Amino acid sequence: MVTALRALGFEIDVDEAARRITVAGRDGEIPAKEATLDAGGAGTAMRFLPGFLILGRGRYRLDGNARMRERPIGALIDSMRGLVSR
Repeated sequence: MVTALRALGFEIDVDEAARRITVAGRDGEIPAKEATLDAGGAGTAMRFLPGFLILGRGRYRLDGNARMRERPIGALIDSMRGLVSR
């Protein structure tokens, strides 16, 4: 998730000792107008990112590892596509 947010242009501070991650907000804007994101096997990131990316004004490609591609997220993606085409 941190890698994806950085690819989208967000400033991220990771403090492993404090077990804290801070994301600098952008008032609802996604800085990058284009990004390729790889969620790997992170199911939570894969389910969060499509809804978040819909807020952007760009072109984004979201993928995952082979196992992630087997998981049932088609309905989520289809619903996001429906919102974008409006």
